[in-house]
Amino acid sequence: MNWDLRLAMAAMMALTLPSNAWALNTAAPLLCSVSVAHQCDAGVPCSQVTPEVLNLPDFLVIDHQAKQVRMLGSSAADRITAIKHSEIVKGNLILQGAESSEESDREAVGWTVAIDDESGQMVATATDGGSAIVAFGKCIERPK
Repeated sequence: MNWDLRLAMAAMMALTLPSNAWALNTAAPLLCSVSVAHQCDAGVPCSQVTPEVLNLPDFLVIDHQAKQVRMLGSSAADRITAIKHSEIVKGNLILQGAESSEESDREAVGWTVAIDDESGQMVATATDGGSAIVAFGKCIERPK
């Protein structure tokens, strides 16, 4: 799996934290991280892996208003990716983006993340056409 697919997926990770008893303010920046990830390659069954195996960042700051995701931690080198589309649908913040590969003129990665505004639960996917990552995690409002 190429580095750009891991980077795009990192834009969608969420932290395992206790459930919120209140609705998440999705207009505020969110602090997220991944708890469970699945790697799927063409022609073979998907396998559950740790976020570290995929070299995912420690944390993400998702800023819906600024339309960007900042990846924080050793594997991310403080990178930023743009949110190309966002929409709130039935209590879910849906974000989408795309990245071109720095390693190839032909490779590209598309990603989608859905965050439930009541629980902060997150499901994210990223694919480059030959492989995919599906991740589950949690987001909270970013502490000030």
